Amino acid sequence: MRLQSPLAPLRPGSYDFGRDLYFQGIGASGFVMGAIKAKEPPASGGLLLGYAAFMQGLRDAIDARKRRVLHPWSGSPASPLGGRKQTSGEDSWPL
Repeated sequence: MRLQSPLAPLRPGSYDFGRDLYFQGIGASGFVMGAIKAKEPPASGGLLLGYAAFMQGLRDAIDARKRRVLHPWSGSPASPLGGRKQTSGEDSWPL
């Protein structure tokens, strides 16, 4: 199998296939040599995926508790755990 990124416009102002593919949710196009064989997906993601899901759940729980308990402007607008704070127009003036 060979995948390539969508083509850029060939000339300035010409039709942009890559833009259309982007908005359709298609990130690449390509071809396959030989027969395509369907396989069953694995029953579980394995230990590493389970650990990553557990850690993300823990981060989300800590972040939710922090947002519930602390005053909105007691810290940085961005969560220290990687989330983004939702601010309204009048709240974002100091930023």
